[in-house]
Amino acid sequence: MSAAGANADAQRLRLIRIAQAEGMDARRTVRMAGGDLDTLAACTDVEVLAYARALLARASRRSGHVPAGWSQACQCTGCGPVWLWQAAPARVIACPWCWNRRDGLPVPCPLDAF
Repeated sequence: MSAAGANADAQRLRLIRIAQAEGMDARRTVRMAGGDLDTLAACTDVEVLAYARALLARASRRSGHVPAGWSQACQCTGCGPVWLWQAAPARVIACPWCWNRRDGLPVPCPLDAF
């Protein structure tokens, strides 16, 4: 096995260990990491955990699910009314939902916000 292959395997196992310790779906997390496994070697365990959480949060948003704590209605220039996190500005030029809009995916919106 090449050194690159061994590093990717080591990082895959590390990501699995970290995801399982946090109660995350390790198989799904590794699948979403794809070709990024080699770059995780330079990351601390805390950074790998943040990366795993970001992967799962992005997948959830791509499915149209509003993340926990995103309960503030805001106005996005591109998407219109959207749910964002508490303390987000009332009006934004772009938001995380813009990626969904661009890709033709669901953008949940507050019906009575504006």
